[in-house]
Amino acid sequence: VKQKLYTMAPDLFAGFQAARYEKSGLIAPHDDSQIFQVQSHDENRSQRFPAGTTVYRKIAVICYLTKEWREEYGGSFVDLHRQDAPQALVPMFNSIVAFLVPRVHEVQELSQGCPSRLSIFGWFSDDVPYLPLSKHGPELSTMYERNGCK
Repeated sequence: VKQKLYTMAPDLFAGFQAARYEKSGLIAPHDDSQIFQVQSHDENRSQRFPAGTTVYRKIAVICYLTKEWREEYGGSFVDLHRQDAPQALVPMFNSIVAFLVPRVHEVQELSQGCPSRLSIFGWFSDDVPYLPLSKHGPELSTMYERNGCK
Protein backbone atom coordinates (compact mmCIF):
# COMPACT_ATOMS: atom_id res chain seq x y z
CA VAL A 1 0.00 0.00 0.00
CA LYS A 2 2.77 2.40 0.98
CA GLN A 3 4.53 2.00 -2.38
CA LYS A 4 1.26 2.66 -4.23
CA LEU A 5 0.81 5.88 -2.27
CA TYR A 6 4.20 7.11 -3.46
CA THR A 7 2.99 6.89 -7.07
CA MET A 8 0.12 9.33 -6.44
CA ALA A 9 2.40 12.38 -6.80
CA PRO A 10 5.73 11.22 -8.28
CA ASP A 11 7.08 14.79 -8.66
CA LEU A 12 6.77 15.54 -4.95
CA PHE A 13 8.83 14.41 -1.96
CA ALA A 14 6.87 11.62 -0.25
CA GLY A 15 7.03 10.36 3.30
CA PHE A 16 4.64 7.77 4.77
CA GLN A 17 4.39 5.68 7.92
CA ALA A 18 1.97 3.30 9.60
CA ALA A 19 0.04 3.97 12.81
CA ARG A 20 -1.93 1.96 15.31
CA TYR A 21 -4.28 3.96 17.51
CA GLU A 22 -5.41 2.32 20.74
CA LYS A 23 -8.19 3.14 23.23
CA SER A 24 -8.15 6.75 24.42
CA GLY A 25 -5.82 7.69 21.55
CA LEU A 26 -6.50 11.04 19.92
CA ILE A 27 -4.75 13.77 17.98
CA ALA A 28 -5.36 17.36 19.09
CA PRO A 29 -6.17 20.10 16.54
CA HIS A 30 -3.24 20.89 14.23
CA ASP A 31 -2.65 21.84 10.59
CA ASP A 32 0.13 19.42 9.46
CA SER A 33 2.40 22.26 8.30
CA GLN A 34 6.07 21.47 8.67
CA ILE A 35 9.29 22.73 7.16
CA PHE A 36 12.21 20.31 7.15
CA GLN A 37 15.40 19.39 5.32
CA VAL A 38 15.86 16.19 3.34
CA GLN A 39 18.36 14.05 5.23
CA SER A 40 21.28 12.24 3.60
CA HIS A 41 19.98 8.89 4.88
CA ASP A 42 16.40 9.48 3.61
CA GLU A 43 15.42 6.76 1.14
CA ASN A 44 13.20 9.28 -0.70
CA ARG A 45 15.94 11.77 -1.56
CA SER A 46 16.40 12.23 -5.30
CA GLN A 47 17.91 14.52 -7.93
CA ARG A 48 14.92 16.81 -7.47
CA PHE A 49 15.14 16.63 -3.66
CA PRO A 50 18.78 15.94 -2.70
CA ALA A 51 19.98 15.91 0.90
CA GLY A 52 19.87 19.39 2.42
CA THR A 53 16.87 20.59 0.37
CA THR A 54 14.31 22.49 2.46
CA VAL A 55 10.82 21.11 1.83
CA TYR A 56 7.32 22.07 2.94
CA ARG A 57 4.44 19.65 3.49
CA LYS A 58 1.72 20.36 0.91
CA ILE A 59 -0.63 17.36 0.66
CA ALA A 60 -1.63 15.08 3.54
CA VAL A 61 -2.90 11.55 2.86
CA ILE A 62 -4.49 9.02 5.22
CA CYS A 63 -5.30 5.45 4.14
CA TYR A 64 -7.62 3.62 6.55
CA LEU A 65 -6.91 -0.09 7.09
CA THR A 66 -9.35 -1.19 9.81
CA LYS A 67 -12.38 -3.16 8.62
CA GLU A 68 -15.88 -2.52 9.99
CA TRP A 69 -15.04 0.66 11.92
CA ARG A 70 -18.06 2.22 13.64
CA GLU A 71 -18.74 5.84 14.52
CA GLU A 72 -19.26 4.97 18.20
CA TYR A 73 -15.62 3.83 18.39
CA GLY A 74 -14.48 7.46 18.01
CA GLY A 75 -11.32 8.03 16.01
CA SER A 76 -13.06 10.06 13.32
CA PHE A 77 -11.09 12.60 11.32
CA VAL A 78 -12.61 16.04 11.99
CA ASP A 79 -11.97 18.84 9.50
CA LEU A 80 -11.84 22.08 11.52
CA HIS A 81 -10.86 24.39 8.69
CA ARG A 82 -14.17 26.20 9.09
CA GLN A 83 -14.84 26.76 12.78
CA ASP A 84 -18.56 27.22 12.15
CA ALA A 85 -18.95 23.91 10.29
CA PRO A 86 -16.60 21.13 11.46
CA GLN A 87 -16.98 17.97 9.42
CA ALA A 88 -16.35 14.48 10.86
CA LEU A 89 -15.34 11.59 8.60
CA VAL A 90 -15.69 8.10 10.04
CA PRO A 91 -12.76 5.90 8.90
CA MET A 92 -13.82 3.43 6.20
CA PHE A 93 -11.70 0.41 5.32
CA ASN A 94 -9.58 0.83 2.20
CA SER A 95 -10.49 4.51 1.78
CA ILE A 96 -8.22 7.52 1.45
CA VAL A 97 -8.57 11.05 2.79
CA ALA A 98 -6.34 13.68 1.18
CA PHE A 99 -6.18 17.42 1.78
CA LEU A 100 -3.99 20.44 1.16
CA VAL A 101 -1.68 21.56 3.96
CA PRO A 102 -2.11 23.68 6.03
CA ARG A 103 -5.63 22.60 7.02
CA VAL A 104 -6.72 22.43 10.65
CA HIS A 105 -8.08 19.05 11.75
CA GLU A 106 -8.09 16.58 14.64
CA VAL A 107 -8.75 12.91 15.34
CA GLN A 108 -11.42 12.21 17.95
CA GLU A 109 -10.58 10.18 21.03
CA LEU A 110 -11.03 6.43 20.70
CA SER A 111 -13.59 4.93 23.07
CA GLN A 112 -12.84 2.24 25.65
CA GLY A 113 -13.18 -1.28 24.27
CA CYS A 114 -12.84 -0.34 20.62
CA PRO A 115 -10.52 -2.26 18.31
CA SER A 116 -7.19 -0.76 17.22
CA ARG A 117 -7.49 1.73 14.39
CA LEU A 118 -4.84 1.11 11.71
CA SER A 119 -3.76 3.53 9.02
CA ILE A 120 -0.96 4.58 6.75
CA PHE A 121 -0.47 8.31 6.66
CA GLY A 122 1.99 10.82 5.33
CA TRP A 123 2.65 13.82 3.21
CA PHE A 124 3.76 14.97 -0.18
CA SER A 125 6.09 17.95 0.09
CA ASP A 126 7.86 20.32 -2.28
CA ASP A 127 10.48 23.05 -2.10
CA VAL A 128 8.07 25.99 -2.57
CA PRO A 129 7.61 28.04 0.65
CA TYR A 130 4.14 28.37 2.17
CA LEU A 131 1.97 31.28 1.09
CA PRO A 132 1.03 33.83 3.75
CA LEU A 133 -1.49 32.41 6.21
CA SER A 134 -4.18 34.83 4.98
CA LYS A 135 -4.22 32.88 1.68
CA HIS A 136 -5.11 29.61 3.45
CA GLY A 137 -8.37 30.54 5.16
CA PRO A 138 -9.27 31.06 8.81
CA GLU A 139 -6.65 32.17 11.30
CA LEU A 140 -6.62 28.75 12.95
CA SER A 141 -3.11 27.73 12.07
CA THR A 142 -0.11 27.60 14.38
CA MET A 143 2.16 27.22 11.35
CA TYR A 144 3.97 30.49 11.85
CA GLU A 145 4.59 30.00 15.56
CA ARG A 146 5.97 26.47 15.06
CA ASN A 147 7.99 27.02 11.90
CA GLY A 148 9.37 30.53 12.42
CA CYS A 149 7.67 31.90 9.31
CA LYS A 150 6.67 35.54 8.92
